[in-house]
Amino acid sequence: DQDEAMRPRYFEANGLTIAVIAFVDMAIEGLAPLPGLPGPALFNRERLTAAIAEAKEKADYVAVTAHWGTEYEHKPHYRQRALARLMAEAGVDLIVGHHPHVLQAIELIGETYVFYSAGNLIFDQNGPARTESLLVRSEIVKGGKAKVSILPLRIEDCRPGPAAGGDGTGIIGRLSELSPGLEFKREQG
Repeated sequence: DQDEAMRPRYFEANGLTIAVIAFVDMAIEGLAPLPGLPGPALFNRERLTAAIAEAKEKADYVAVTAHWGTEYEHKPHYRQRALARLMAEAGVDLIVGHHPHVLQAIELIGETYVFYSAGNLIFDQNGPARTESLLVRSEIVKGGKAKVSILPLRIEDCRPGPAAGGDGTGIIGRLSELSPGLEFKREQG
């Protein structure tokens, strides 16, 4: 049910507890929450803030994944930005969005990294913008800040792989254009 769907999931790694919360902020064709049946957590402010509060008490790091935004739009919708601010102010450490099928801006709200849309991952869409993607990595250290990094990906024949050479540099350049105020560099190796 909706309460269970919004409940944080906890993972232990190297002595750290990581909480992951996921929700959908849009109507999905053919989907209606029915009592007693499984399904995704549909956005509800009270359920989400309660889930974040619980996760902050029990976990060292809280990540949220959000199915939100407008398809094929490179700029985040005002609702995405408002919800990101709500979650950042509640103490979420990392927000990774998906649904627009294209890359969107990355923003830092306080100490919360927000990836409004990481693009597609394994999907059968064509066109350069719809085959660009990101792998988001967060290295978490107990008592310290997380180091967040990205790996630019290119999807070919529904398979993601590291974007090579100039292609990866181009993806990073587009992210820089979409994300004023943030600097990105490509790590070697």
